[in-house]
Amino acid sequence: MLALNHWRDLCGYRTLAAKTGGACLSALFSSLLFSAAHGAETPQQPSEFRSVAFPAGTPFYPLMAAPKEARTFISQHKMNSDFPNATNVASVGYGGHFGLYKFVKDEQREAWQISFTAGLFAQFNLDQPSDDLVNADYTFGFTLTHRRDALSSRFRIYHQSSHLGDEVLLNHSLPVERIDINYEALEALVSYDWSQRWRFYGGGEYVLRQSEATSLEPLMIRTGVEYRGADLGGRAARLVGGLDLASHQELGWQVDRSFKAGFELGGREPGGRNLRVMLALYEGHIPYGQFFTEKASSYGLELALGF
Repeated sequence: MLALNHWRDLCGYRTLAAKTGGACLSALFSSLLFSAAHGAETPQQPSEFRSVAFPAGTPFYPLMAAPKEARTFISQHKMNSDFPNATNVASVGYGGHFGLYKFVKDEQREAWQISFTAGLFAQFNLDQPSDDLVNADYTFGFTLTHRRDALSSRFRIYHQSSHLGDEVLLNHSLPVERIDINYEALEALVSYDWSQRWRFYGGGEYVLRQSEATSLEPLMIRTGVEYRGADLGGRAARLVGGLDLASHQELGWQVDRSFKAGFELGGREPGGRNLRVMLALYEGHIPYGQFFTEKASSYGLELALGF
């Protein structure tokens, strides 16, 4: 187009056929040389990242079925295990990902985000008159997340410490050994969204530092799948479910299984505001710090809030 426009300017539309045949050929030749030297079109500059302070949500959507994902929830379970004289157990969790800074490239649906991540996970023995606190796990750290189209990833460095409840420590009839669960770990996960309904993820963790009394083997691997159905009746409600599989080197690579399924109300964006009511099933080693060497199976209901 640049060559043609240059030629037309030199020749003129009205005198092209009658007066300037030779001149037009010469002008056309010179304009082609001009185009070859400068390019037919000016290449578009790639879009730049824009920055957002304190963004909502996270590019890597929180895991739905992982027992200790930083989130806010309350659940009640029937448990079959040696968990201190407890058959009816309530679990509560408080936490999430607080975005600090985000870099977004809208045209390519790409984003990087740095967040502060923290969570508290506590368990209560509902078989005791005072609903005794059994164990509490505290986690906090920093998270780097990335997304480009359907592919996302999460890198998190965090600290965890676990503490037994006072009633458990004071009840000398319980064979409970105090274990100092205190360590820092690095987590790396990759996720792929398929057909806007299915999600597959995998990765693991590596313990970077731990107290001398902890002495854990450092590796853990995790994989899972999630499903988010179509909106029901055109409303902000849908069927959801997830299966999370985890295996720890410390426990001989035996697989712990967590399955959740139910309804989600609210925005469809997995990292946005929503409410989930789900059936929760678990089989494997107890995911609560002080009792991680014991096995259990459980079923119950969970109410989770997304922010």
